[in-house]
Amino acid sequence: MNKTRLAAVAKYIRESGKRKHRPHFDMERFCHDGCGTSGCIAGMAVALYDKKLWEDELAYVASTTYSFRYAQISIMASAQKILGLSSRQAEELFYPSRVMYERVTPDIAAGVIEKFIKTGRVIWPEEVKEAA
Repeated sequence: MNKTRLAAVAKYIRESGKRKHRPHFDMERFCHDGCGTSGCIAGMAVALYDKKLWEDELAYVASTTYSFRYAQISIMASAQKILGLSSRQAEELFYPSRVMYERVTPDIAAGVIEKFIKTGRVIWPEEVKEAA
């Protein structure tokens, strides 16, 4: 796990709502084309550390042959490598099960990353989890 890069991604996500013309955090999207591009945790890691891949994915998303699954795999694999995560860590952080993505705010996502850096465990707060 690359704690320095994870901390930078947490900061980047927390500040995403304050930026103009840059990616904004949205846990429901790996990357999204538009005047205000958005991305999830994996997307934000790629936007911060692999700008070429980010731009390539945005162009791909904008094309008529867009495949969500392709973008998802490409972004997740790159972010996993960038952040030095195991496959399990990447899945728990980028694509967690039983989490209602629309409830994940930039502050919640940044907090999960910061707790992960300290504990080595990805723990999503109860307020974003699906009812059991």
